Amino acid sequence: WQVPMKPVVTDMMGAVASVAAAMSKPATEVSDRLTVESCYDETTKTIDMSFHFHDIDPTANGRLPWIALGYRSSEECAMTPPSGGVTPIVLISHLEGEGEVPKAHSTSLLPTAKTLSSDAFASMYMLARDLGETDDHSDVSVIAPQISNPAVSITRSSLTSDDTVTLNFKRAVEEKPEELNLMYAIGMSSELGIHT
Repeated sequence: WQVPMKPVVTDMMGAVASVAAAMSKPATEVSDRLTVESCYDETTKTIDMSFHFHDIDPTANGRLPWIALGYRSSEECAMTPPSGGVTPIVLISHLEGEGEVPKAHSTSLLPTAKTLSSDAFASMYMLARDLGETDDHSDVSVIAPQISNPAVSITRSSLTSDDTVTLNFKRAVEEKPEELNLMYAIGMSSELGIHT
């Protein structure tokens, strides 16, 4: 999709018209399962992104299914580059020892994962690092009201509901990209494997 510029809303006097208007991001409905809000901020040279994954229910073990967002190098619809190599992905998952709320991790989708190789999945988990600790991502959060503490008050977008998992982050880029080629998958269980 096209990456819009961050809107600057001003009144007749040149002042910012409202905080809400200045902070809003244009939304794209990718499918009935995913809505994306994004904008490029020229000042910080970041793309501010929110991914709203809809109709996400906990699995039999009480955890959410894994969710992945992949950065494709071209428009070609392929999980991994046909010429070989890996696809960088953001994996929302419950990794061992990280608690009950899923976190966003940076890892790589290996070509052998397409064959449902348990070795490939184990390697993907081993390569996983906290997304907020990478050089090019900041302000990372995962909001999952399905399993979060209901006593915690969360400000939500109008694009979310109680069965929506939201991934928010800012991604540093050198210049505004004309478009981003992304892919996503929602797993059928909390462990890497087949997706819906």
